[in-house]
Amino acid sequence: MCEGAKVSHEADRWWCRDLASLGARSENVMSYVAIARKWRPTRFEDIVGQGHVTRTLQNAIRLERVHHAFLFTGARGVGKTTCARVLARALNCEAGDGATPDPCGTCGSCSEIASGSASDVIEIDGASNNSVDDIRDLRDSVRYLPQRGRRKIYIVDEVHMLSRGAFNALLKTLEEPPAHVVFIFATTEPHKIPDTILSRVQRFDFKRIPMVTVVERLQKVCEGEGLKISEGGLRLIARAGEGSMRDSQSLLDRIASFAGDAATTEQVAEVLGLVDRALLYDMLEGVVRGEADRCLDAIDRVDAYGFDLSEFTSEMLELIRNATLVGLSPGSKRHVDVPEDELDRLIALAKDVSSDVLVRSFHVMLEVHEQVARAPRPRMVLEMAVARLVSIRPARGMDQLLERVELLQRRVLHQVGSGARLGRSSPANESEGDSQAPPRAISAPQNVASPPVESASVLSFRRGPLRKRAATAAATAPAPESAPAAIHFQRGPLKRASAELRPEAVLTEPIEFARRELIEAPRTDAPSAEQLEAEVDFERRGLLEAPAPAPPPDPSESNLPIPQFEGIPVSVAAATAEPEVLIPPMPLPATATMEQRLEALLAYLERGGARFDALALDTAFAGASAPAIRLVCPSEFKLRVTRSVQDHERVKLGLSTLLPEYSRLELQLRSGDGPPRTRREEARLAREARIRELTNAVTTRPLHQQFLDRFGARLGAVVPADEPPPLPTQSR
Repeated sequence: MCEGAKVSHEADRWWCRDLASLGARSENVMSYVAIARKWRPTRFEDIVGQGHVTRTLQNAIRLERVHHAFLFTGARGVGKTTCARVLARALNCEAGDGATPDPCGTCGSCSEIASGSASDVIEIDGASNNSVDDIRDLRDSVRYLPQRGRRKIYIVDEVHMLSRGAFNALLKTLEEPPAHVVFIFATTEPHKIPDTILSRVQRFDFKRIPMVTVVERLQKVCEGEGLKISEGGLRLIARAGEGSMRDSQSLLDRIASFAGDAATTEQVAEVLGLVDRALLYDMLEGVVRGEADRCLDAIDRVDAYGFDLSEFTSEMLELIRNATLVGLSPGSKRHVDVPEDELDRLIALAKDVSSDVLVRSFHVMLEVHEQVARAPRPRMVLEMAVARLVSIRPARGMDQLLERVELLQRRVLHQVGSGARLGRSSPANESEGDSQAPPRAISAPQNVASPPVESASVLSFRRGPLRKRAATAAATAPAPESAPAAIHFQRGPLKRASAELRPEAVLTEPIEFARRELIEAPRTDAPSAEQLEAEVDFERRGLLEAPAPAPPPDPSESNLPIPQFEGIPVSVAAATAEPEVLIPPMPLPATATMEQRLEALLAYLERGGARFDALALDTAFAGASAPAIRLVCPSEFKLRVTRSVQDHERVKLGLSTLLPEYSRLELQLRSGDGPPRTRREEARLAREARIRELTNAVTTRPLHQQFLDRFGARLGAVVPADEPPPLPTQSR
């Protein structure tokens, strides 16, 4: 009996010694606490990125307006549960006489809540306790008073996982809970919560934490942990965390385990499996500049390094978005959260490409990203998408097309007004229809058969539509013996005489018509051959000669359509054009300001003709620095047109006379639609303001309103009296 007791006593000693060693080992194993748990905020001031929530809760505690139910919504890792625990500590802190917005963190209640052993703070996982029975147990427990603190606080995480019956069982208790109970719900999917619950709680939406704030917090953590990680590496960690502080701190813990106390940007990218930024920029620059080889090389290196192509396309989408925002407006750069070196690279890249190309590239890459994610051979899909990406070119807007049509119309009118002629005769006969102009031969009709005549009639043309002046008088009046009779025609088209009326008339020389509308006038009587020998004078208004040989085409305008009139190309006969004589502008007094001198220069250029209209009307003064004056244009089309004449002799003459300290013009593209405005835009705005004043003046007249009411009419377009009326349309 004693031996048995001795054996049992030795066994108990061995068992106790084993438990002690096991506890020591477990204490050593569990001595390390993850960074996300170790650096969890314990005060409202430590919660970063959620100032709108913490300030509201602190004021509610300070003013004693604490609600009985709260709902914290937001993405994962943004501080919902942390804020719920801090609120619980603030409500049950024992440092003061009541709730305090700044819990001490040292009292017994604060320490128990921080360690998770507080009996008055019950944390419930909504994903695993989502049945009606669980809610009934909770409903029965709320009746009991707190054991130590002032409030009994229920923190229900992932509350959207509760069943419909569980939500219904909670309604009455949530609407009228006991005075000592506070409910705090946390969820990432508030749209799954019934409206009956949402109407009974006070909702706070937690935002994603900005990347700059996450980087600052990670730097503070690294200082406390003795880690040395480059700023670029911290930015990669914050970007991979996607606005979640907990995810970013977990990634920092992972990198510290891989690299030790120090980690470079390359090591961080390797651990996180992120694509090298240089490969992303090579791909984007290849897309923008149409270099397919550069894009394919980047894809090949990404695949060789073992990066996920779906992750690569996702990073490309973000990079294209950043490049678009950088070039969108001067102030849009603040929405791009990248290092300074990358920002400078994006700004330089955005100057060489329009936002339209980047937007279309983004949509193509978005389609490719969805295809790569589910394709069995993603590299092939991405390589085939390169053909679409490098072929994207800027699309011309409707306003640019209208400006181009307007320019072509003015060019045609200017060429016609400068002497361009339409027709089929040689340039030698460029007369204005004068009666003394050289005669033009006219071919005889083929159906006329008659004896030949010794001499042909002389047919001359004058300005104006052809019409027989006096047909009957010419047919009946005898011709003088000394000179052949002259048949005069004036306004009206000539018609060909019938073959039955002139069987004996034959012309020995061919008769040519310069226009298809030129047809011989009708004859009522058959004239004799002697009368046909008489001089026949025609008057034709607007008779145009054939165009002169067109000058060689300008290579810069090879893509412009050739203007035509009635199917015939229009060109200026520049062979005989006289050189332009430049007259300098009127000099201004020495007291004239810079604005007055520049206005005089633009007015002088405007008098130079249609080719200077874009430079004179569609440019705005942006600054001056000797020896150049900087002007900006509202569109790329206007910029190309103005650059074609910026070195013209007229520009140099105007600068030397009006602005002698400046010798050239610098033309740039204006950013956005803001100031400075061009002369054309100022004139348009002034006209719109004038029309508004006129419209207001018209509509405020009582007689006008009576007239509209009497006839059931409405006010149409109001234009100033010195402008032509608008063209009628279906609605006007």
